[in-house]
Amino acid sequence: MIISVNWLKKYLKGDYSIDELTERIGSRLVEIESTECLSEKYQDATVVKVVECVEHPNSDHLHICKIDDGGITKDIPRDDNGLIQVVCGAPNVHAGMMAAWLPVGAVVPETCGTENELRLSARKLRGVISYGMLASPRELALWNEHEGIIELPA
Repeated sequence: MIISVNWLKKYLKGDYSIDELTERIGSRLVEIESTECLSEKYQDATVVKVVECVEHPNSDHLHICKIDDGGITKDIPRDDNGLIQVVCGAPNVHAGMMAAWLPVGAVVPETCGTENELRLSARKLRGVISYGMLASPRELALWNEHEGIIELPA
């Protein structure tokens, strides 16, 4: 069973560390097999709005997207409107959607902590530079769907 510490803390009096909670629960209720700090895995993921989405001129499946991160990501090239360019191959990407963006320098959560950890860089895809990626549920290590990027509710 997986339990969120934030959920658990709603029912506790006092502020306990993860180690204290693990020890107390383990000695009184059930054995805890492991704990995982998700903040490390998702520290670079940012919710963005896809403002513009056009077909890539050199591809039959890629899109050139302009995304708005609210200006929170520093040291990344932006256009005159403050938007960031991302090339995306997902079939469900469209203007107006909210998505999860992993910026340049971020580790893809699916690979976090593995020997094949993937750290993103700015790279050209068919001649157009992409600053990070819009992520699928599988790339975010949420569930195994990789048919498109995750569409978040507004």
